[in-house]
Amino acid sequence: MIPLVKPHDRILIAFLDGSYSMVHAHPNSNLRLNKVYVPIDPIIGRPYGTVFRLINGSLVEVEYSLADERTELDSNHVPSNDNSNLFAKNSAQKLTQAEIEELKKTVSGDELISLLAANSTTFTTKTEYSQEKYLKKKRKHHIIEIRILKPSALSMSRSALPLLNCR
Repeated sequence: MIPLVKPHDRILIAFLDGSYSMVHAHPNSNLRLNKVYVPIDPIIGRPYGTVFRLINGSLVEVEYSLADERTELDSNHVPSNDNSNLFAKNSAQKLTQAEIEELKKTVSGDELISLLAANSTTFTTKTEYSQEKYLKKKRKHHIIEIRILKPSALSMSRSALPLLNCR
């Protein structure tokens, strides 16, 4: 039987970037995720290990985690493009910062990343590895995803949270 998150339990939240946060699962309370306060109620009653994504200001359970996606390039693959002609300049993105901020309010994180890649003049000229790296970086920045874990000795040792003033 898979244990469920009960009201007033302590839960460990694992973020996509590998960081952790310890939270009390109090009903009708809020949780802070990247400058956004969201209700913690959708977490209560769900099994530990469940993945949630922040969509339009609320936590939504998702089937898979972006951290679980593994794309493997063939080690014998010879890239058709190279990045030798690319220069770091801010003019590669056609969308302005104001347009991106407006899009954040109206579209989901996946749609925003697709729009950013489509409006980048250098995205198609990058190598496949660089394209994957670009998309991974944008996912980390624009998609807020958490996994609910039950605190254990192993999970607590992996996190850098202070334990009784020991760290």
